[in-house]
Amino acid sequence: MGAHAVPYCTTGERSFYITPQQMELLRLRGAEFKLQAMCIQLDDPNRFRFHWPLMAELHVNRQPVRVYTRSGGYKLGANQRDEAADVSRLVVQGRNTIQFACSDARPFAVALMLMRQRSLQQVKALMEPREPMPAALERVRRCIRGGCEEGDEDIEFGNVVVSLKDPYTCCRVAVPARFCDAGVGLEPFDLEPFLDTARRTRKWTDPHTMRHSCVQSLQ
Repeated sequence: MGAHAVPYCTTGERSFYITPQQMELLRLRGAEFKLQAMCIQLDDPNRFRFHWPLMAELHVNRQPVRVYTRSGGYKLGANQRDEAADVSRLVVQGRNTIQFACSDARPFAVALMLMRQRSLQQVKALMEPREPMPAALERVRRCIRGGCEEGDEDIEFGNVVVSLKDPYTCCRVAVPARFCDAGVGLEPFDLEPFLDTARRTRKWTDPHTMRHSCVQSLQ
């Protein structure tokens, strides 16, 4: 008899408890607090994103939960990300159960988290503090020198033109921002349009380098 491949499948079930205080937040302040189920790939090269495995099935208290906005049989692209699933209306005070199944050999972790929506000012408070002027000047000098130390006689200096046009609005940058871990480029982007885009797309991606980062690295 010929051999045939058997799809990899994994299932799991866990119990969790909702306290009276947590239930009150979900019922009375539902616009601000939500209980969300989320999943990440443990060895995902794209950091800081939710990622549901192939053919994922989620049930909370025996009720099915839709986790995809894409086809469950296709892998997530490099610049794509999944959303967390809102399960606030499916839980009760006290003991609850969550069941999960998928057909994917990659390592994943599923979590339930009580999430609170942050205001714009609270998001800005998470950002990296502004760079001091001497440190900023030294960083610009290093970029112009191509990363070489000052005093290297083999380096010739020329002109460097930096665009101040925001990649989102195509207007002049009003509040310049950058990601500290997204490279050594000098091109800024406008903070307010970027935060609005990040709120809608849930992506913290440098618009110039397309590198993925997080709000804590935004400066």
